[in-house]
Amino acid sequence: MSRHRPLMFVALAVGLLLGAAHARASEVELLDAGQEPRQRITLTPEVGSKQRVEVSGSSDSTVEVSLLPDPDATSQTSRTVVELEVLEVGADGAVTARVAVLEARTDGQRKAKRGGPQSMEGRTGTMTVEPSGAMRSFDESAAPDGRLADLARQLATPFPSEPIGPGARWRVAAPLDLDVVQVRLVTVYELVDFDGETATVTSRLTAEVADAELTLDDASVRAELTELSTAGAATIVQSMAALAPARRDDAGHYVVGVEGRKGLMPFRLRLEIDATSRAVGFALPR
Repeated sequence: MSRHRPLMFVALAVGLLLGAAHARASEVELLDAGQEPRQRITLTPEVGSKQRVEVSGSSDSTVEVSLLPDPDATSQTSRTVVELEVLEVGADGAVTARVAVLEARTDGQRKAKRGGPQSMEGRTGTMTVEPSGAMRSFDESAAPDGRLADLARQLATPFPSEPIGPGARWRVAAPLDLDVVQVRLVTVYELVDFDGETATVTSRLTAEVADAELTLDDASVRAELTELSTAGAATIVQSMAALAPARRDDAGHYVVGVEGRKGLMPFRLRLEIDATSRAVGFALPR
């Protein structure tokens, strides 16, 4: 079996594990409205308000590939600084904002040099967010590869449109298309507290796959997912006067296993990642 084929499966596994960042959120489903008093939670930032968000993260990964020596465990860190400026608030409460990446750097294996061709540093776009916080649209005409939209989507916290109180729970299911397999990411949120100005929310992420067989271009290779564990959790503090959270802490343990054959030769791959990230938002003077 050629060396590039297992490496392709490693890339697939990374995509599965980190796919929460790339999935497009679908409709919010309210599971439990929570305790009284219940209130409708909507974002109310003012036109001209600005927010700087610093996102830092780290991950440790190990990979086992049959027929090849196992590479050493790898560690990676990243830091991204984004500035949001509210441009317009529509009659329906939808908020349009400019998104600008001031800094984007990654250190570790597969790193992209700061300001290099793979870096998002210097990119700008325009996003429109529903009053409930869910992303409505994103325009990135200069470099429409979707990565800046994915980053902006990570910063949005979707709330139900119905009134909710402490203990309320809602679910957002997001389809993730990785070309060779279709995954459904499910995030369940819970409202811990809301004082009318700031909401504290926790969330848990899981992944589902209906058909484990991978769709590959090479007819001589057949493979399927044998293990998929996406267990992520987050704590979010969201001010109604801002688009991005004042603070968001994420942690997760992720495992992907793939088995298959190239002709008569069997192969296996297993990737395990522990990842954490923190986003901190600061209001800027107007």
